[in-house]
Amino acid sequence: ATFDRQVLLDCCFDAASLAIALCGEAADESADFQLLEVFRLVLEDDAGGNSRSDSRQSCEVAGSGQAAATGVGTAQALSSEQLVLQCLWQVLATWDPQQKRAFVKFVTGSSRLPAPGSEQLLVSFPFVAYSSREQAQLLGTLPQSHTCANTLELPNYPEALTATDPQLMHEWQQYRDQQGWGGDSSRGCPSLTQRCCDVLQERLLVGCAAAGMG
Repeated sequence: ATFDRQVLLDCCFDAASLAIALCGEAADESADFQLLEVFRLVLEDDAGGNSRSDSRQSCEVAGSGQAAATGVGTAQALSSEQLVLQCLWQVLATWDPQQKRAFVKFVTGSSRLPAPGSEQLLVSFPFVAYSSREQAQLLGTLPQSHTCANTLELPNYPEALTATDPQLMHEWQQYRDQQGWGGDSSRGCPSLTQRCCDVLQERLLVGCAAAGMG
């Protein structure tokens, strides 16, 4: 957009104040922040590429106030995609400010933080694997991003882990069965969740390295 110089002068805008108005003030990069307060989470449905916004009112994820239309933290059984999201926020909550800014740069193209809630983060699961060999390959796939649309593409790590580890498959199936029978599933899937967090941590660090994190 172009602005008439006289209009800017009449509004008392000089170069510095205009930069602040458009881009925000320079922030203390050592100050910590919550990623779940920065972005509005939008999940892309598998069918038809439709999107649904994440509500901030229904439940807590990884100890924060961000709610999930994903079912995370609710009484209903988690899908494998929802477990990935749960692990994502658990991993990001442990990162230091520099690492979090690298993640912001990874998904937006800039390490500058947007105004809280002003930017959406679209999360999708576009990777498909059928055979055990393909699932093993998926386990080594890095998260990808498209900064033009603030899109984060995640492999379905729990699905790959359960397809390649019988013990994790048993734990996951037992959890799903307990949910279906109305039994006590509050324990969740601790082993699968931990393995998923470990894989996601490692892969996401590598993926963010190109965005400025060594």
